[in-house]
Amino acid sequence: MMDPELQNEKRRYLDNEVLTLTIQGAHSTRGVPVYTDNRHSEPLKQFVRCRLPELGSKYRGGSVSDLKHIQNIEGLANDLTAHFHAILHGQKFRIGISQKLLNLYLKYQWVLGWIPEPPHCLFDFVVIRKLKLPQRISWTEMDSREDYLILVNAVRKIAQHAGLSIASWELREWSGPSGRGTTSK
Repeated sequence: MMDPELQNEKRRYLDNEVLTLTIQGAHSTRGVPVYTDNRHSEPLKQFVRCRLPELGSKYRGGSVSDLKHIQNIEGLANDLTAHFHAILHGQKFRIGISQKLLNLYLKYQWVLGWIPEPPHCLFDFVVIRKLKLPQRISWTEMDSREDYLILVNAVRKIAQHAGLSIASWELREWSGPSGRGTTSK
């Protein structure tokens, strides 16, 4: 029988790793800065380490609507802007970075079996390129609900055509031969 204290330690370890990977992934912005000076980013990252688990707990029961999910993304961006505007490039934490933080965090939580399937997937360069949109939307520069909804609606259409949910479609694309992950076939 597994020691409950050891189980808790394992969970805390995985929680920490998930948060580290999430923050690193969302800050990989290919030359579009998040901060005015990266040397002052640590307090924001610590804030995110507290805020993401709070937001993630809202998804444990499942059935988070598109509207509520988008409000969570906007709320995270607004909270980070309010607390850290002085260190942020343009004095604002953009929706594109916020969606990647929350959506990537939820993806890890889902894949680990800690929450039900999230309502959306993360949107980064690779996912957006697969949508073949007529207009250019950059996740690193995106800062409007309207642009985010364009991405959600485009991926939903593709996922439904494949008989998948949004999150399942993105996971398969990422893991498949044309994605970034590797397959073991």
